[in-house]
Amino acid sequence: MLCIVKGFIHGVIVCLLGLYLLQERSWATHVMDRSLSERAATSDVVANARIMTVHSRPSTANPKRYETVVRIRYHNVLWHDRSNQQPVEETLILPGGVVGRYAQKVSGVPQFVVGQEVVLLLVRHPALGHLMPMGLSMGHYRVDRDSYKVPMAISDQRGLTRMKRMRNGRWEKSDQSGVIRTPLDQLWKALQREVRSR
Repeated sequence: MLCIVKGFIHGVIVCLLGLYLLQERSWATHVMDRSLSERAATSDVVANARIMTVHSRPSTANPKRYETVVRIRYHNVLWHDRSNQQPVEETLILPGGVVGRYAQKVSGVPQFVVGQEVVLLLVRHPALGHLMPMGLSMGHYRVDRDSYKVPMAISDQRGLTRMKRMRNGRWEKSDQSGVIRTPLDQLWKALQREVRSR
């Protein structure tokens, strides 16, 4: 009888612990579905850059969370909100990361690799002021100059649920998702066109 009670108590404790741990997890990341034109027209920075460093740390805003700090070096900037003091390098801060043997994964956050060339559409965090890709992976295109006949810009949006607002005010899932591949030249020309019209 004592063994049954201990097993029951152990089961309850494990269930409660599981519920506690699950309450703060991100299961899906929903973002507003915006066209490339809308993203380019409302970004604080539109640029081609190279990833210099990537590291994770406990978040400065909430030490129970992790954040990933990405240092980039601009190659070509189409638009910068601080054009009069445009830096050569800049720091992005993204939610989630790996610190030691612990990790916090946030669905839809793009993966940054040191040395990688990227095209970025960045926005400033409204409360904290740091830059991050608009719509997480919607604002991140990895440049692949070797695997295709022409250089390609690849946006891996598999971790996102893109939502669009309908005329009746309700939100519905967009049909766009997955990995989006665009010729780099075509993407860059579209971004130039949108930035010129600002």
